[in-house]
Amino acid sequence: VMISYNWEQQWIAKMLAENLKRNAGIKVWIDVEQMEGDMLQKMAEAVEGSDLIVACVSESYRDSNNCRLEVTYAFRKEKPIVFVMVEEGFKASGWLGALMRADLYYSLYQEDLFHTEYPKLSEYIQKTLGISSVRVDASLTSLPAADSPAPAQGLNKSASWTRDEVEQWTRECELDVAPLDLDGGALYELRVLLHQDPAGLHHVLKELGLNHVRQRLDFAAALRKLGTPRK
Repeated sequence: VMISYNWEQQWIAKMLAENLKRNAGIKVWIDVEQMEGDMLQKMAEAVEGSDLIVACVSESYRDSNNCRLEVTYAFRKEKPIVFVMVEEGFKASGWLGALMRADLYYSLYQEDLFHTEYPKLSEYIQKTLGISSVRVDASLTSLPAADSPAPAQGLNKSASWTRDEVEQWTRECELDVAPLDLDGGALYELRVLLHQDPAGLHHVLKELGLNHVRQRLDFAAALRKLGTPRK
């Protein structure tokens, strides 16, 4: 099983992967562990080598060209695709709406839903894969505290990201920037500037090498999707 997701909802994808592996005994491919080298080639290999794709959909997923590439390639290869809603209130539209069935998806946009929705999802995946002895374990595997979402931050833990995770975020958001050498703490301070001093943010981004207005506007839009910081 391949899990396709946007970086903003990584904790959900990781929790889903852990439960499918530990409780259902399913081999899972997720790029947080295995994406190295030529990303396009690795994505194609992952899709081609998977028996089923789980697409964790949200607004940021719909807006990501990389996510669109993954799931549309899976559709072209006629792979079974299971859609999981990971953003409350999100309604698929455009290319994603065309692929999704309105009545066939599972909701896992908060941890509590894993207790009600995950068993149904796991059973569906196992049956689709043709597993004869379906295992639905009621005891869920939770993520370590460092990976789980803090209440104050909702679904994202960007303030605790490493430099590599921030770099991955810029790629997922398809930002046209050179490596910025920022960790989650620095990214958090940029989010504070976005809400308290937008002009100051643009000045700092220019100092970081984002010389074109379009680059700075795109970066600010990506920061805005991470939510309002608590300062």
